[in-house]
Amino acid sequence: MGRDVGIFPRLMLGVLLIFFRPSCCDALPERLCRQERRSLTRAIFTVTHPASGRTWSIKPEDYLKPHQAMKITTKPNLILLFGHHLAEEKRREGYENVEVRARVMVSLNGRQPQLLIDPNVDLAKEKVSSLPARWIVPLTTPLGSR
Repeated sequence: MGRDVGIFPRLMLGVLLIFFRPSCCDALPERLCRQERRSLTRAIFTVTHPASGRTWSIKPEDYLKPHQAMKITTKPNLILLFGHHLAEEKRREGYENVEVRARVMVSLNGRQPQLLIDPNVDLAKEKVSSLPARWIVPLTTPLGSR
């Protein structure tokens, strides 16, 4: 119950921020302005079975609710876990040794969209780790280039 009391002020702050765009969120913590910070996301996962040549293009929305799909496509660790899930699903369907690649375009704080994940990396082979991941593309678009 105590946690619910804090939601209303944050919702009201979010509503007020709509009237003070576009740069209102640059100085605010991400948790207060998540929608503004990650305003544009597009993701497509490609699962390939090299032995048979079969390929599947999968949108997260095909498996998840809209709010879940939006969340996973902005968090690299969740992208990796979703890639592992897709590989496991294809294994259960009888396709061993599938490759999973993701093309995820994200616009942060109004920047031009750029790749979040290296689309050449097979996510099915990547391990979950707390170390820096080589498959996450560094942010290269400066904030001022809107």
